[in-house]
Amino acid sequence: MLILRTIPVIFIALGVFLPSGRAQQDSSPVNVEAILRDLAKIEAKQIQDLESSRNSAISKIRAAATSPSAAKSLYKQAVEETQFAGVPGKGAAFADWKSSMSDVLRSKELEAALHLHLTYLMLSLDRGGSDEPERFVAPSLAYVLELARADQEFLDFAQDLDEAGKKNPALKQVAKLCDDLLKKSLTASPFVKWLRMESWLPKGEWELAPGNLSGILEKNVRTFMRQAADPKVVGTWEIEMKIEAARATAGGRAHDATDYNALKGPQLRFSRAKDMMVVGQKNRGATEVYALVKEFPLHPDFGTWLNALRAMLAPAAEASPAAAQP
Repeated sequence: MLILRTIPVIFIALGVFLPSGRAQQDSSPVNVEAILRDLAKIEAKQIQDLESSRNSAISKIRAAATSPSAAKSLYKQAVEETQFAGVPGKGAAFADWKSSMSDVLRSKELEAALHLHLTYLMLSLDRGGSDEPERFVAPSLAYVLELARADQEFLDFAQDLDEAGKKNPALKQVAKLCDDLLKKSLTASPFVKWLRMESWLPKGEWELAPGNLSGILEKNVRTFMRQAADPKVVGTWEIEMKIEAARATAGGRAHDATDYNALKGPQLRFSRAKDMMVVGQKNRGATEVYALVKEFPLHPDFGTWLNALRAMLAPAAEASPAAAQP
């Protein structure tokens, strides 16, 4: 009996929410022209606010990239807002962090990494706001040269880290922060997260890791040099090979140097030879690949080189009078 008494109550309650079968009355007509005018104002203000926000954020990055003290100051703000926002006792927790990081924040290696990170972030934000990617070939190449100059400093630091880190544990924190700033994508940047700049970064063919010299050269520079058949593309491989050779020998480990000379180095030379062909230096390209085939017959890429060389020589062989004879 209890169930039977409950059922009508349920249906009565449902009736409140179910349609009655009669169409409900619509409201009075909207003022279309007034709404459209208001929407245009709202949209214009939204665009203006976004542009203002973007300009403000970029101004902060540009100013911080001009000096080590400004860079560290902005870095501390970014850390405070991304790592300590919402943390109970935020002020005290952040003060403890700054105290524990005092030696780390004074290191010249971190200063160099912050400068490179902010410089490349600024370049990337400029690229993200442009529809002319070819304009960023020269600035990207200039940044690569700056990165290459700093590379030796980082190599020396890494080489001494094992021994020095035992005496000064802060150095290991320096190394980690430098890696985070240079090896990770800008999407993970504390500045990008804090100022909500991810949507302003470039989409598509653009390297996002500030320390990825190879990626920057390939995506930001060579892609457009090839399209323009610019012979300077060959020189970009000289930069990369010099850096990679220095990295291979920095630790003093014979295996690393041998590995570069026998594997990585020849691969870079082959890539350079292919770009020689792209810019019309066909004889130089064929000569380089021919040298690789003779010098490194046991290289894993030997078959690729052999096929490429035959393809390079095919047009000349077909045009040769000797080739036409039976």
